[in-house]
Amino acid sequence: AEGEEISAETSRAEAARALGSIRGSASEAALLAHAEDEHPKVRRAVAMALGNFRTGKVAEALSRLARKDLSYLVEAEAARSLGKTRHKSAGKTLVELLERPSWADVARAGALDGLGALRDDEHVGDVRKYTRYGVPARGRRAAIAALARLSDGRKTREHLEDLLDDQNPHLRIDVVAALESLADPRARAALNRRLRNELDGRVVRRIREVLRNIGERLTSEHKRLTD
Repeated sequence: AEGEEISAETSRAEAARALGSIRGSASEAALLAHAEDEHPKVRRAVAMALGNFRTGKVAEALSRLARKDLSYLVEAEAARSLGKTRHKSAGKTLVELLERPSWADVARAGALDGLGALRDDEHVGDVRKYTRYGVPARGRRAAIAALARLSDGRKTREHLEDLLDDQNPHLRIDVVAALESLADPRARAALNRRLRNELDGRVVRRIREVLRNIGERLTSEHKRLTD
């Protein structure tokens, strides 16, 4: 019986994900009807699927889940999807959630992912302060990724370049990925400097990949201009 119950919840979660892919008003209504399902696995799948809709009702439901769900994982997923809705009220809600304590900092990471999905440079300052040393690693890594999505300006690039010297190799890899997403060739100098001093093979490999990709973009752009 227990195995059948687990299987049933898994099937319902898969159904929620399918409804998110189908979209449409009928799918939205069905998902909203199960936003407060008794099983956290289903609520999490519903929250993820609702990120494909951009209506006020969806934003309201996701905000409610992100603020008060009994599961930190559901709260985090709801926050991510709330950002994807790009609703006018989403930014305020997500900023308020940044200081919410949770297991392994998952709630804050979800709120930062949501702010990144908003693509609103108004929140660059809110996100940037969570990249600093002292913030739990999960939150810092989410903040680094979100920062690169919110701004591609010089200050953002220079801030990320400073983080290349962080002690955490996993975080350095995230910084390298964020610099790649900025696609700014001026980052090559800092990446080459880090490459000369880097001792972790995983980081070395990632830096070389990014330097190659940036070089290929420059070559392609040069060829396009020449043509």
